Amino acid sequence: MTVSNPGGHPPLDPALVDIAVAFFEAVSQGDMDAVRDMYSPEVLVWHNFDRKWQSREENLQLLSWVSKNWVNFRFEDVRRQAIAGGFLQQHTMRGEDTDGVPFDSPSILLVWVDERMLITRVQEYFESGQVPLPTGLPEDEVA
Repeated sequence: MTVSNPGGHPPLDPALVDIAVAFFEAVSQGDMDAVRDMYSPEVLVWHNFDRKWQSREENLQLLSWVSKNWVNFRFEDVRRQAIAGGFLQQHTMRGEDTDGVPFDSPSILLVWVDERMLITRVQEYFESGQVPLPTGLPEDEVA
């Protein structure tokens, strides 16, 4: 994965780079324990497709669904820059659904961290029509 810093923005703090790399690797590999460890217990995650805030456990449930239903899932064309209290990452989500149909969606995540370097808030923006999404998550799919 090549990462660029467009527009000559100040370089991202190395500690935030480490968090970003570890977080997106854990998500793409379906490592819910690693994601849980990077999240503050009070983390809030928001997606533009449903405009709802999720708790840590609710988001882990969604990410668990992703790991079971998106094949060869990865983040490509990665660009990062610093924001107050965290970082912004632009990337293209790529993979296939369980029927082998490929998807490709440009996305942006804003990620904030606290003094413990735990993720406290995430806002994710992508075109929901370009990726397979669950219509409902049964309670037994909680990570």
